[in-house]
This record gives sequence, C-alpha cells and structure tokens, in this order.
Amino acid sequence: MSRIIVGSSNVRRFYSHSRFKAYQPYKMELCTVFRMFEVTMESIPADARIIISVVENFIEKEITQEGDKDDHLKKAMGKFMEVVVKAAKKNEGARLVVAYPILRPGNGWMTDNEEKIRKEFESAYNVQDQINISKVDCVLKSSQVFEKDGVHLTEKAGQNFVENLLGMAEDNFEADIIDLGDKDIVEKIATAAKVVKPKPETGGVAINELRRSFTEMREWRDNFTRNLGKRFRNDNLMFARMREEMDAEINRKKEDRTLVAGCVDPTLMPVAGKERNTFLKQLASDFCKKLDPLFDMEVQFASVSGRPDKGNLMLEFKLESAEKAREIRKTFAQKRIANSLPESFAQLQVMTVITQATKVRMEIMKAIARKIESETEVGYVPTYLPRPILHIKGREASGPRRHIRSLTFADAIEQYGLNLEQTDLGLAYDKAAWNFQGQMRQNFVVLMDREEMTGGSGHPSTAKGAWRGRGGQGQPFGDRGRTPGASVGGRKRPSDESGPDGKFRKT
Repeated sequence: MSRIIVGSSNVRRFYSHSRFKAYQPYKMELCTVFRMFEVTMESIPADARIIISVVENFIEKEITQEGDKDDHLKKAMGKFMEVVVKAAKKNEGARLVVAYPILRPGNGWMTDNEEKIRKEFESAYNVQDQINISKVDCVLKSSQVFEKDGVHLTEKAGQNFVENLLGMAEDNFEADIIDLGDKDIVEKIATAAKVVKPKPETGGVAINELRRSFTEMREWRDNFTRNLGKRFRNDNLMFARMREEMDAEINRKKEDRTLVAGCVDPTLMPVAGKERNTFLKQLASDFCKKLDPLFDMEVQFASVSGRPDKGNLMLEFKLESAEKAREIRKTFAQKRIANSLPESFAQLQVMTVITQATKVRMEIMKAIARKIESETEVGYVPTYLPRPILHIKGREASGPRRHIRSLTFADAIEQYGLNLEQTDLGLAYDKAAWNFQGQMRQNFVVLMDREEMTGGSGHPSTAKGAWRGRGGQGQPFGDRGRTPGASVGGRKRPSDESGPDGKFRKT
C-alpha cells in the first residue's frame, strides 16, 4: 500500500523516514506549482494513502494576480478541492487527508485574512461528499514559528508540524469509513436522536453534516488524547528536573565518602561492634595507602553494606575532606586505565556515594547512550559525578574524541527519551526495585509503575518483561531468585559480584 505526502517545502525540509521512524515510510512529492499538483494527483495508486499539505502555496500564487483577492481565494480553493475530489472518485480504495493551510507571515494579505482563508477552506471541503476524504488541523497558530523570510518554519516548529501531520493522518487512515449514503441509515439516526427527518431535497446536506460531525468528533478525541499525553509528559519532566536537582545537592554533600565494592572478606570481618568498626576503618586506610603511599589522613567513618552470604559486601568510608576523597577516586581511575593497579585491586569497583534515584537515572542515561550510538557518535555516562551527565562525542579514527554535547538527565530524556523502549530499561527497573512505586513517572519520566505495565491504568501491557526486571519470571524488579554470576539481560554480571576470590583483603 503506497503512502505519499504531497507537500510544500515546509514538509520536504523536515520529513524523512529516518527522523519519523514511528510512522510508515512515505514518498515525498514536492508540489508547489498547481500543474505539478494536478499531474501528481492524477497518477496516484488506487489504494494509496495520501497526505496533502500544500494549499497555502496555491493561494499565494493566485492572489498575486490582478483583481479582487477574495475572488481569487475562492477560485484557488475551488480548483484545489476539485482536483482532490476527482482523485478520490477515481480511486475509491484510496484515503486522502487534506491539511488546513498554515500561516504565511511573508504575505501581508494572507496574514490579515487568516480566518477568512480557513473559512474558505472549510466551505470548499464541506461542499464535497466523498467518504474517503478527511481534513486535519494539525498545528496551533501559536506553534507556527517562521524564519526571517516569513515562509519557512523554524527547525523545531517544522518538526512539530510534520509529526502532528503524520500522527493525525495515520489516525484517519486507520479509522473505519462509515458510509452514510444510505438514506435508511440517516432516517434511523434521525429517529434515534428524535430530530426531524431530512427532506429529499436536503438529504445530501444532512449526510454531509453527519459525516462532518463524526469526523470532527474523532479528530477532537484524538487531539485531546495527544495533547493530554504531552501535558503529562511535560509535567513529569518538570518534576524530574526538580528531583534531579535535589538529589544532586544531597550527592554533593556526600562527596567526602567513597564506596568500594568487593574489598571486604566476610570471613575475616569481626562480629563485635567496636572491633568491627576498627577493622573497617583500618581496611579503608590500607586501601587508600595502597593507592597513594603518601596518604596520611584519618578515616573518620567506615561501614559495610550488602549480604555476607553472597560475598558481595561494599565498604563505605568517609575522609576529612571531599577534595581528598575525589583525589583517591581519581587515582584509582587513572591507575585502572593505565593497568597499574595492585593485583589485589583488579576486581574492585570504586564509586561515589549517591542516592538510589541517581543510580536509576544513570542506568537510563546509559540505555540512551547505547541507543544513540552510531558510526559517527558515541555516548558515555561518568560514574563519579554527583549529577550524572551524558557526554556525546565523535567516534574518531585516531586522536582525541571531538566533543559534541553534554546533557543532564532531564535534557537527555527530553531529546532522546522517545527513542527508548521498555525492554531497553531492564537495568534501570532493577535499580528502582520497589523504592519508587507510585512515582516512577515523576522521578524518571520513561519508567512505568507496575499497574501501568499490567494494563491497570489503560497502558499497554507489552512492557511486562521490563517490569519483571532481571528477577526472572514473576519476580518484579529486584534480585529475587537470582544467583551470583548469572547472565542478566544478555549482559554478564561484573566479576566483582561473583564471589570473594581474588579480592583485596586487609594485610
């Protein structure tokens, strides 16, 4: 089934299938000259799906001629609709969607008579009675932002225009056609609504009115649903920005703390409280001295978290200053890159102490980085910052990578969030576990609550696999039923969680 966009330069500049992969691919036909438009419409396939958004060009060319501009406007609109109706009658299996004319700030008369142009378009559309033609009003007046030439939309406005055009046209294509040409149906509808039956000479008008009502109600419903979804998404983005900033402030206050995974052997750790604290503080001090022989600072605080029976304990310790803690973490990272770490440090991981929500955001940003990776770009998310940042750099053959952009969590979601699928977010769901139930959207925008995934809130249930996270069948989120070293979502668990062998121990 052929899909064709018959459009102006404002459509051609912004439409490409690679940019709008969520929709079926369309063939682009640029028709700014009326004769070219006639030829294109005469040759459309019998079962084609056609989007037409070009009438403002024909109006502008027509009104530049001498004479009454109102008459020229009616003439242009009549000729345009005549060609559309002719194509619809010739190809009854085709579906045609005609877009309202957009603004033309570069033409003073069209700007002053915008309402008149819209009414003339509606009048021309209402005269015809083809059931395979529908109209869409896909962009608000306030959303039409133009370049200095007053003809071409800006990049953002143009993309928004084309996306709305495609979405509303697809809704019309998928809708069932209700043929109200049978007068018996009209009479039944009129009787059920307790209205006067149409007279024979006005039956065609009644049929057109009913058809327009059905079409407009469907368009209103679809527009309302789409706008409501955008409003919720914008609200969630606002909440996400606020909570990201709050977590970043908490993380900054904990920069004097460091988390080391895999350095504690539970078999050597004392059970008693005081002895245990002394042991952990000494272990943290030995760790720092092995990294930096000149380290002479006192470890103020040390604790351990995790499950001793699984051998994946994590040591958290606090130094006197955030600067010294950052220096220790930086030294570890530099030596790991240079492969100069002590042999007992090979399986360790060193991290900053951050909130659980920050860890979830990092996993989402890593999923975005994997999604946008291409032959020319690569993305990565550093793990040592109090506020996670997605860095996008060029994939250079040699030499340092060229910096392209850096995005915070909310900016990354706003720009790339729609590219994510729920199956890309298994690791993020695993980190979120049950901690954010009822507020997933407000914190992370792209994550769903359990009720949404199971269809309880009207959302599709196709994301059940993501909701289970990595816990296995029927194990929502978390690590329930998972064995150490198990393969997760196609990725092998880091070896520092696979057992105590080879880990750094107090000497």
